[in-house]
Amino acid sequence: MRTVAVIVAAAALAGCAGQSHYVLPDAQQRQQAWSKVVDRPRSEVWDAAIPNLGKQYFVINNLDKASGLINLSYSGDPERFVDCGRITSTVTNLRGDRGYDFAASKAQQNYELMDLRYGLQIINRRMSLEGRTNLVFEAIDANRTKVTANVRYVLTRKIMVYNGARQLMGGKDGTISFNSGQVESFPPDADSGGLTCVPTGALERDLLSAVN
Repeated sequence: MRTVAVIVAAAALAGCAGQSHYVLPDAQQRQQAWSKVVDRPRSEVWDAAIPNLGKQYFVINNLDKASGLINLSYSGDPERFVDCGRITSTVTNLRGDRGYDFAASKAQQNYELMDLRYGLQIINRRMSLEGRTNLVFEAIDANRTKVTANVRYVLTRKIMVYNGARQLMGGKDGTISFNSGQVESFPPDADSGGLTCVPTGALERDLLSAVN
């Protein structure tokens, strides 16, 4: 079962109240090695992989057939590739009830929460991912090749916080990095008690699916 961290805020401010919850990702399911064995010589596997990779969303940065290394990158929306759990928030005030429920790795989300000290807060949050990958081709023998995907995830979050009158109260940028199968967390802030992120494995699967 997932571990649930709860952040609760209730403001006794003219009928204003609210609560928010942060649900951690299931990190145990993500920790695995990403490789496959192809029953063909290394040179053939390499030659077939290059055009297949070029047709996908990756950018090929460097090729070194002698060492069997391809360096690729991805830049953009992290939601499919990184699991940072979920954030939910419910706010009740004179404007009525409003609820939010979204993946914490979503590229862009505006939502509200109620803070005991500051009252209603409007959060503008953005997430972006830089995925830096080494795809390694190793000859097991003359007719078998092992291909391994190693991804370095660089995840950036930008938060801007406004009060109920939509006046800017502050902001915070943060970046964390981790490798395939690893877990890392942002420090506590307005978003959660400490946003924890793990790879979903989709990036590694897409890379290896191009190798046959």
